[in-house]
Amino acid sequence: MNLPTHDQIRQTVRNRYGQIAVTGHSSASGSCCSTESADICCSVPTEFDAISAKLGYSGDELNAAPPGANLGLGCGNPQAIAGLQPGETVLDLGSGGGFDCFLASRKIGTEGLVIGVDMTPEMLSLARSNALRGGFMNTEFRLGEIEHLPVSDNSVDVIISNCVINLSPDKGQVFAEAFRVLRPGGRLAVSDVVTAAELPPEIRGDFGELYASCISGASSTAELTTLLQSSGFMEISVEPKEESGAFIQEWVPGSNIESYIVSAVIKARKPLEAVLQAGNTGNGSRTALAGSKGQGDSTAAAGMTGRSGIAAASHNTGEGSTAAAYSTEHSAVAAAASGAEQGCAANPSTLAEPSSGLQVRSAESADLPAILNIYNQGIADRIATLETQPKSLQEMNDWFGAHQGRYRALVAEADGLIKGWASLNPYSHRCAYNGVADLSVYVEREQRGQGIGSALLEALEQEARQADFYKIVLFTFPFNAQGQSLYRKLNYREVGVFKEQGRLDGRPVDVMIMEKLLY
Repeated sequence: MNLPTHDQIRQTVRNRYGQIAVTGHSSASGSCCSTESADICCSVPTEFDAISAKLGYSGDELNAAPPGANLGLGCGNPQAIAGLQPGETVLDLGSGGGFDCFLASRKIGTEGLVIGVDMTPEMLSLARSNALRGGFMNTEFRLGEIEHLPVSDNSVDVIISNCVINLSPDKGQVFAEAFRVLRPGGRLAVSDVVTAAELPPEIRGDFGELYASCISGASSTAELTTLLQSSGFMEISVEPKEESGAFIQEWVPGSNIESYIVSAVIKARKPLEAVLQAGNTGNGSRTALAGSKGQGDSTAAAGMTGRSGIAAASHNTGEGSTAAAYSTEHSAVAAAASGAEQGCAANPSTLAEPSSGLQVRSAESADLPAILNIYNQGIADRIATLETQPKSLQEMNDWFGAHQGRYRALVAEADGLIKGWASLNPYSHRCAYNGVADLSVYVEREQRGQGIGSALLEALEQEARQADFYKIVLFTFPFNAQGQSLYRKLNYREVGVFKEQGRLDGRPVDVMIMEKLLY
């Protein structure tokens, strides 16, 4: 028998859950982890609530999420077993419509962050819409596979997941990635299915409906324990819930599937001493500064992420956790910017005094590795820019060469490390638009929410005034409600929305235009 490739399995799963996201049900699914008629459960929200109540969700939790977030998916209630604390960063593997993310966001509060990762674009769009509808400003959703997480090293306190890891064709890689992104001492709290008995060949060999229905991809308790141990985890426990047979039997009525799989609570912890393996320099930070060379080195800490888990997007000022934007500082624009300055340039300006103990200064060539690192974080996370391919140092050198005159580039530096950068970019290369500039602001993931982006934005506006720009135009994604709120406080106004202005991983995206007059 020819076995499907990992990518073929993922595509089968992606197709199924993409359909659920769009229609609210699978045409071949009952409990959304089953293979019977959609009429059984996947039709109206009240039936989703009834399913989720069987999984362990309280009435208060069911009422807390925005309409459309609960799709009746899962086999447990992971955020209830995670012991979430205010201020923590939480990562949800396979976040779907965002249901568990929104419940977790209530527990970690405004100082925390919940990151949802899902490989299905339709689910991602649904979750982002739900976040906007529900006003969840401490959640963000990223497109990615759980075997290749768009999250940096040592950046997450808790990982949750609800009946998703069984869908992965490479569970060892999932746990290795989970170990990578967890901070030392971080914990895993997962609800998933495990085998209670050996699956019959006809079930184990079904890589279609039964696999995508959380059945044939289930592993045994021993297999999961071994995989977690091999990844470096400690304090591992896999606790089957025998009572789960009451709802699992509804997944494929009459098949006796509850005799073969049960729901389980899976917990594990990343050792504290893992910080030494990650390269801790002994400075008290929980994040390895892989690339930091000391106080005088301006190289960014590679992989530093902290509370945000996502690079501050172009035009994100570091105050919000759902920021995203449209960026134009790639090499093609950089090259064009150089031509735009010919015949249209003004003299370079001087910088204002930095605020909040942060040095905001002109970017130097020695800063480029740090600038590149921060920029590529945003590209990898897929919500900071329409760019999808990481940039090279040579491309950043080209970009830097075009930002030596009127279109300035700034960096925010503290303790010898670059915390963020900003630049003025050409709005148009016609001299008729000589007084209009576009801007970009990026903040290192670890530093989000500390006012660094705001300091960069203010300094960049002053630069623009001194360079005789009279207006700044910025571009952001419409779902970036937090960023838009901040820009409005800084007197930026919405001009309109470009429909399907670009494509991100093959999907059309809208772009919102905002502007500010500087006089």
